[in-house]
Amino acid sequence: MDATVTVHLTLTAVPTSPRIPLDVARGATSSELRLQVAEVTKIPLSDLRLIFRGRLIGNDDGKSVVEEYKIEDKSVIHCMGKPEVGESAKVDAGPASEAGSGISISKPSETSSAPPSLSLDSALSLLRSANSSSTFSTAVNTLAKIVGNIASHPMEEKYRRVKLANAAFQRRLGGLSGGDEAMRAVGFVLEESKSER
Repeated sequence: MDATVTVHLTLTAVPTSPRIPLDVARGATSSELRLQVAEVTKIPLSDLRLIFRGRLIGNDDGKSVVEEYKIEDKSVIHCMGKPEVGESAKVDAGPASEAGSGISISKPSETSSAPPSLSLDSALSLLRSANSSSTFSTAVNTLAKIVGNIASHPMEEKYRRVKLANAAFQRRLGGLSGGDEAMRAVGFVLEESKSER
């Protein structure tokens, strides 16, 4: 087993930036991970919030962050916070990455094999071109509400799951052309629930 795990960081404040690879020691604490991420992303430590699989990575120095959050090689960690002035242009220079998904609605102990998703820009462009402006606006507001709820309540599983059978969700986003791609672009994966079979 390798002594490090390679994770990919995605900056929510700079959505067009490429994902940043980072090697994390398996024994690193969450505080050590936060320091590494702050250094690489140039997001001030006081403003930095890390989200992995819908959970906020806190400041627990008692345990290995890799073991505590079940972080695996090639996992994606969402970094919330704005990079320092002057750094966003440097971070924004590359094309958007199309690596695997980040916020996962699966349980942390399970692994998801999601196909590579479109970048958020591509997914939103598809959603915009396939729907009327009012439908697109409603869809984007719905998507923003879903992601905002996850960020506001990272420890509550009900916000990390969306029922595909929900008629309102299907009407507002899920059933629209490009809606599925938009959900995957923000990190959701399709998971068959026992209650929905």
